[in-house]
Amino acid sequence: MSTAPNHPADAQSMPPQSSSWGGRWPGLNWQHLGWPHLGWGLAAALVAGAVLGHSFFHISVLTIDRLAMAGLVVWAVWLLWRGQVAVPSLHRLDALVVCFYTWMAFNLLTSDWRFRDSQPVSMFLFFYLLPLILYAVVRLIGHERRTWQVLQGSLIGLGAYLAFTAFCEARELPMFVFPKSILNPEETEFLGRGRGPFLNPISNGVFQIVCLASGLVLWPTTAWRRRGWIVAFGLLMAVGIWATLTRSNWMAAALLLVLFGWRHSNWQVRGLATLALPCVLLVGVSLFGDKINAFKRDKHVSVEDMSESAELRPYLATIAGKMIQERPITGYGLAQYHKHSKPYHFRNVNDQPLQKVMQYVQHNTFLAYAVELGVGGLLCFLVLLGTAAWSSLRLWLDPRLPASLQGVGFVAFAGITAYAVNGLFHDVAITVMSNHLLYLLIGLVAAVSTHAYPATRLTTDAIAQTS
Repeated sequence: MSTAPNHPADAQSMPPQSSSWGGRWPGLNWQHLGWPHLGWGLAAALVAGAVLGHSFFHISVLTIDRLAMAGLVVWAVWLLWRGQVAVPSLHRLDALVVCFYTWMAFNLLTSDWRFRDSQPVSMFLFFYLLPLILYAVVRLIGHERRTWQVLQGSLIGLGAYLAFTAFCEARELPMFVFPKSILNPEETEFLGRGRGPFLNPISNGVFQIVCLASGLVLWPTTAWRRRGWIVAFGLLMAVGIWATLTRSNWMAAALLLVLFGWRHSNWQVRGLATLALPCVLLVGVSLFGDKINAFKRDKHVSVEDMSESAELRPYLATIAGKMIQERPITGYGLAQYHKHSKPYHFRNVNDQPLQKVMQYVQHNTFLAYAVELGVGGLLCFLVLLGTAAWSSLRLWLDPRLPASLQGVGFVAFAGITAYAVNGLFHDVAITVMSNHLLYLLIGLVAAVSTHAYPATRLTTDAIAQTS
């Protein structure tokens, strides 16, 4: 049972070459994982939130995943008290998370947090503070190899389940869909698409993209005779992501597959791909371009309604722009878009029928943050997301690191990319499990980066090591 030390003795200016994350470690390996390990609790809380969430079972605010989260907190505190885990050194991502959450808390306290029976408070508690638990726990143990082994295996298994379920749901095969709450006819939104246990195809796609990345990173360290399993898993995940019938999921998945293929191919393949890609795009647009914005997706929504829905996004952007102009710094308050947006729908710009989008939420995460948290809140979030993306890319592309650490970087980058690409077309922040996954991955990047690059710690001893 081998764990990576918090302070690698040989890591001052170079990443660790021989450690518990050593280069000969083949990737996913269920042997010698050790039981009990806090990573299992972390994985259980994430999987419970994905599969057995509010739609599956709840009594008031009590759900299975929240009970799992409470158990995770008790377990982590117990291990801290016994000295079996140590408080990690700070990383720049920790400071950015604190900055964003502080801004959000200040925004909440200085706005009408009683709106709609304290909906802003509920949003802050369940959509942001609960994900912060996952962030904090993975910061404690994310530098250990066992943590990544458990998370990687759990994500691969979860991905296979989500993809198969999404396919069966989209193809109307109810006998293979579990839990049955996925097919609840009273939840008509997105019905007919692969929305999975989240009842939301966007969240389902984001999770599946991260699960796909978790399987793909096994490729470099897997023998050729076993790579067929990775190909089969990739095809299953492609079917599941397709079944979400969400263009932003397709875009994010395609982008990440291209980047991964480029990273792990030779110059001949890259040259052929560079020549072939424009031709493929040209043929694809000519054959399917007119169908991209108009195809049957939701069971109770016509093709014409779907086409009109895509045309309404500029109206929502217009509303957001007008609201931001009037309160650019502090915004209108977390989860208070509908309280303040109504008058702006009657201030027509260029004869746009803005009243058509009165019942909709913002369809852009970044515009939603700018409206509710102000430009200051949006900047905090963008700096956090950008720094996490850069840190994950640094791990993935650093040839000095073992393949396992590079794999962590790619999986985290995949999650951040999927969140950001979908966020351009949907408000991903109001889908609770997307936030859980995002902050778990950001915490994992911070933990692994602290292990691989001790100079990034915000502590005096780290500064002394690099001087």
